[in-house]
Parts: sequence; C-alpha cells; structure tokens
Amino acid sequence: MTIEDKYQIQYVNGKRYYQFDLNNPLPILENVVPFYFQYRDIEIYASAWNKMTIQILTALDEIFPKTEEELLEMLEKLDEE
Repeated sequence: MTIEDKYQIQYVNGKRYYQFDLNNPLPILENVVPFYFQYRDIEIYASAWNKMTIQILTALDEIFPKTEEELLEMLEKLDEE
C-alpha cells in the first residue's frame, strides 16, 4: 500500500489533496486550506473555511428548507447541551 492509498492523497495540478469521509472523525484541520466538498448532488469549491461552510449551509437549506420555528427549536436544543 502506498502512502497515497493509506491517507487517500490525490494530486491535482501539482497540489496535494486529502480526501476525508465525514462519517469518521476528522484529523485536526488547523493549518489546512479547504478545496472541495461533495455530498450527494452538492459540490462546493472554496479556499476558505468560512466561505465553504456558508455555501454548504446554503445548499443544504435549498434542499432541506427549515421553518423559522424548526430553526429556533434546534437552537434551544443546543442551549440545553
């Protein structure tokens, strides 16, 4: 097994990219720049975590919209934790 296979490393235009399965715990991503996110039909390309996060949330909201009441319920549950 090569190191590329072991750590799921891909090379695109001479740059090294790691593939993560979000069903498993992620390693520390402190000094890592995002590039590509894919989930079902959602594909996001961004080079900053905040931009990528907003684009992911926007895409999920388009597919699975929530009412204001549902969102407030979710916030209440987070406050309880």
